Amino acid sequence: MSDSFDVIVIGGGPAGYPAAIRAGQLGMTAACVDKRGPGQFGGTCLNIGCIPSKALLYASELYDEAAGEKFAKLGIKAQVSVDLPAMMAHKTKVVGELTKGVEFLFKKNKVEGIVGEARIVSPGQVAVKLPDGSTRTLTAKNIVIATGSDVMPLPGVTVDEETIVSSTGALSLKSVPKRLLVVGGDRHSRAPDDDLLGGRLLDRGVWGEVQEQREQRDGHAARSQPGRIGHRRAARQGAHECAAGCRIPCQAPDSTSWMNLRMIAWKPSASSM
Repeated sequence: MSDSFDVIVIGGGPAGYPAAIRAGQLGMTAACVDKRGPGQFGGTCLNIGCIPSKALLYASELYDEAAGEKFAKLGIKAQVSVDLPAMMAHKTKVVGELTKGVEFLFKKNKVEGIVGEARIVSPGQVAVKLPDGSTRTLTAKNIVIATGSDVMPLPGVTVDEETIVSSTGALSLKSVPKRLLVVGGDRHSRAPDDDLLGGRLLDRGVWGEVQEQREQRDGHAARSQPGRIGHRRAARQGAHECAAGCRIPCQAPDSTSWMNLRMIAWKPSASSM
């Protein structure tokens, strides 16, 4: 096992692992260091972000279609219930399959995946604290920093991952909350309907900030109250008038634009206040 590489990538997320794989494909010796642990290369996106969120979202949307009015209007009568542990097991299975895929690509392209916390100690030198507490010192001609993101703390708020949860804790809830307040508007904080799985979503989010940024970016004057919109139709048409009267631009009719529209789609009813 060599400790000298052409490229060391710090971070095994969607930026880090493709960089390491590409370096291997180009004939360079490459290592990718990530602290999550064996079988968890893929970063926030694959482990506790986009992929598990979409797995749960897909399952919950299917439940919503079966339990709601859509099936009944088509003459399909069904009685459905939520088996949350099974839903979470499906999410875990999907995540495991994809992270194993990253490790397969590492082996295929001769990239060494190293589990540990990396620290650049001098030009071209990286010290990695391994899970057993020992330190492995690596050298490289090039170092790529792709450490990604983490949950942003709020002053005076303690995230215990039980009552107050981050996006990470929300992916491992033991039961469906009857009422849920979402603070923030990133892609991991959204659900397709405010009563999905029987809970009620109260999204105070960051509407004022989002609205101000949107006006500065696009030059659109908009009112300060969010309304419900038809996401897919808005994405197809390129823009949509929301219930509050604001015009929401959509750059391209793709899934990313559709997801961006969702962040401002929540309007709590008066009864939920």
